[in-house]
Amino acid sequence: MTNTLTADEIKNITRFVIYNLYVKTHSYLHPKENCEKNFKTLNRDLLCHLTDKDARISGSNTKARDRIINKYEKLANSYLVDLQQQSQVPHNLVYTQDAYKFEKKFIYQESFPLINPPSRDIPLTINLTFDLCTGWKQQADEAKRMYNMHIMKYGDNHPDTNHLFGGTTRRTLNHIYDGLKVLVKREADIVEKLTWNATCRKLNLADSTARYRYKTAKTLIESGEIQKYFPRFG
Repeated sequence: MTNTLTADEIKNITRFVIYNLYVKTHSYLHPKENCEKNFKTLNRDLLCHLTDKDARISGSNTKARDRIINKYEKLANSYLVDLQQQSQVPHNLVYTQDAYKFEKKFIYQESFPLINPPSRDIPLTINLTFDLCTGWKQQADEAKRMYNMHIMKYGDNHPDTNHLFGGTTRRTLNHIYDGLKVLVKREADIVEKLTWNATCRKLNLADSTARYRYKTAKTLIESGEIQKYFPRFG
């Protein structure tokens, strides 16, 4: 069965592909790495305080423990605010097993035209079946692997929207996608100390075209305008 996608569906897919490319750029990865370092230090200090003899859980000192946790929660939230401002991506703060971590917010209706069978009620979905006799985490990891496999598929072969989009919307989304693709490749090549000529050969683009697309994406990110083209977050 072949599914025909609507213009809105393809817009949603393209927005997700744009977002998926953006989180591979240094503009996201560098703030994320810095925040991970801060959280590592925070959690180390938190653990030291919680295991101190005066802070261990007992009938008389649970309030002291709560005060310690609240103190570190404020610090974790401040790190998270910095991350979100610098990376332009919303995150959630998670506290579990006496440690803080952060994770990207879920995209609203994380779904794609992988409908099998098609669903009229929830467009852009992929169906997953879970075995009640198998552990949830194992199945969730497998579902994530399948999901990421499809994301990679669309990231490398984004839908042709020229015949569905009109005017500015079509040009904007396609130009952003093209620019981010060059930006991600060029940043990786810079790390490997490769020249622009090498990047252009990999992308099969003229030097002027590649540089223009790179600059377009860079400007969009630095201005904060890139957020307008992300999907919705739940």
